[in-house]
Amino acid sequence: MPYRVIFHIAASSAIPGLPAEAGRALFETLTRIRRDPHSAGSSDPDDPAHRHAVFGGSGVLAYRINEEAEFVHVYQITWAG
Repeated sequence: MPYRVIFHIAASSAIPGLPAEAGRALFETLTRIRRDPHSAGSSDPDDPAHRHAVFGGSGVLAYRINEEAEFVHVYQITWAG
């Protein structure tokens, strides 16, 4: 069963300003994360539940995995492109 994705207000407020290609890349990355949150990006060495994933070559999203509740909390989206 896919994980639910929950956005922090700071992360969701970054989405409307993304260029179209970045939005598509973000959607593709989030789709992969929903299926398997460990499949994208890299984990924080001090806390493996915290992960960072690159999207579209110039974007980074930071998220935390809650295994028990089966959700992913996206708390930051940054686009540098």
